[in-house]
Amino acid sequence: MLNYVTNNHFREIESLPEIDGEILDFDNPLVTDDTEFAPCFKYKGEYYSLNEFMRCDEDSPFDGFMGFSYFSGLYIKLNESCDSLIVTYFYQ
Repeated sequence: MLNYVTNNHFREIESLPEIDGEILDFDNPLVTDDTEFAPCFKYKGEYYSLNEFMRCDEDSPFDGFMGFSYFSGLYIKLNESCDSLIVTYFYQ
């Protein structure tokens, strides 16, 4: 059985220029040579790129997920305008 932890607060999706110089640089794996817009969000002090998430099935209540291991990871749910999201931590 999966356990879910969320506060249901929306987190703003930031683009690369908004956070460049703060934590991202060209040595960061989130940035590639052809990246002009890298959508990211901050969760528990870490930045995550939306490129790291896989799309969920259409029947799922979530839009994407990223696994930390076989037993834990993050789910995301985008708002209708796709400018913010809700993050849910899951674990078994």
